[in-house]
Amino acid sequence: MAARAFLPAALAALLVAAVLAGCGGSSAEPAAPPAVATEAMDDPLAGAPVTAPAPPEAAPAPPAASTPEPAAAPASVTCTEAVYPSQVPLDGQVHYEELPAGFAYNSTPASQGPHHPQWLIWNWYEVPVPEANKVHNLEHGGIAVQWGDRVDAGTVEQIRQWYADDPNGIVAAPFPENGDRVTIVAWYSDRAGTAEQQYEESTGRVLTCDGFDQDAFDGFKDAYRGNGVEPFPVRLLRPGTDGTGA
Repeated sequence: MAARAFLPAALAALLVAAVLAGCGGSSAEPAAPPAVATEAMDDPLAGAPVTAPAPPEAAPAPPAASTPEPAAAPASVTCTEAVYPSQVPLDGQVHYEELPAGFAYNSTPASQGPHHPQWLIWNWYEVPVPEANKVHNLEHGGIAVQWGDRVDAGTVEQIRQWYADDPNGIVAAPFPENGDRVTIVAWYSDRAGTAEQQYEESTGRVLTCDGFDQDAFDGFKDAYRGNGVEPFPVRLLRPGTDGTGA
């Protein structure tokens, strides 16, 4: 009985050992999965290695905002004023149909001196005006603004607007000899003494500018308009009239 019980147990042990040997043993660890290439992989369609894409680079930073350079300021206008002594003869004659032989005005444009009996109509002119006639306007308290043939159209338009704002007692006209300059002229007298003394001591005033300067133009007009050696009321020196209101 004991032998019969032993045989089946031994046989069972032999069978278990055989199974374990065929399976490689129950204590063996499972095989690691095949490594996957990180740099190159086989493309199953093309059969060529495929390089794994590199991680995207960070987008470049936008350029720093730059502060625009300020525009260059326009050059300032320079004005200078000159004073010229009277050239009126003291023989009681100041009006000449033709100026005395050899006579030349001592300022350019003319600012005082002997002149034509007929003065100019107060106005804005598109062509030069006779200097001898213009001086007669100055004698009676007018001023004349004149610009050269190289003064740009923009500056002429500024002068036109200035003239139109307060035109009484002003003659405005081209004066080619001025070149790129603008002048305002007046014949000034402080009205002291006798008539002869006033003519003798009166002076020509010439403001020369390399452009239009509102303050300079206004200052000259305020100082000298209406202050000639034989002034008329400025309210009578209207554009289109001969100076007497006619």
